[in-house]
Amino acid sequence: MRTVSPISFGLPRTWDSIQPGHVVLVHESPTDGWWEATVQEREEEILTLKFRDYPRQPKFQRHISQVALINPGPMA
Repeated sequence: MRTVSPISFGLPRTWDSIQPGHVVLVHESPTDGWWEATVQEREEEILTLKFRDYPRQPKFQRHISQVALINPGPMA
C-alpha cells in the first residue's frame, strides 16, 4: 500500500518564494529546537516572523538562510 502525502497550502517551495502568510521553521536553540513561524513581512532577504503557536510572543527577524522549509507535498 502506498501512502501519498496531502498537499499543504501556505508552505513555500523555495526560499525565494517565501512571502507573508507562509509558514516556515525557525531554530530557537539547541535545547528548544525548531518551531513553526508565520511570515509577517519580507524585506529583501530579511523576514519578520511570529511564532505560530505562541501569538503573544513578540515579532522577530531572521535572514531567509536561517529558516527551514516544510515539505509542501507533491506538485499540484
